Amino acid sequence: MVLFLDFRKPEVLNFSILPSQETQNESNFETAGRNATWVNGVFQEFFDFVDRRPSTSSWLHRHSVYDLLIWTVGAPISFWAIAKLSPHIEATFAGGSVFLRSALYVYIFVMTLNLLRIAFHYARWIWPLAEYRSEKNRALKHKAILLTMVSALGLAALYDLLKWLIQ
Repeated sequence: MVLFLDFRKPEVLNFSILPSQETQNESNFETAGRNATWVNGVFQEFFDFVDRRPSTSSWLHRHSVYDLLIWTVGAPISFWAIAKLSPHIEATFAGGSVFLRSALYVYIFVMTLNLLRIAFHYARWIWPLAEYRSEKNRALKHKAILLTMVSALGLAALYDLLKWLIQ
């Protein structure tokens, strides 16, 4: 019997990792023996154990989740950030070049999408596919920080959307 559990976490600031791909995990389980009943029993017991303790965030590690986030959250938040910063940009660069103002809008859009990518990798890091829980695990603090930041940003955007709809 061979059991290999891959506890590696994806790196947060590694931009060579494609976020659209599923998280790499090399965990595997092999069992062999002379008695087929024993082999099947061990195999079934292991999978029953794993099924009783599923990952709380396996959806986050699936293929194309990031793409869906870009279209449903990333682009709207990027446009919202541009709308929020637009008065400041126009006031600061009023007599300046139209090209410079346009470049700033594109830069804000791209930077917002990059911040979403970092937050997505961070979420994959704090909610790994395979996790060993110990008393010293600080993942709960990281989860609280990320959820607080996402909630604050989401509520601010929702508030502005509702204000715009009511007008």
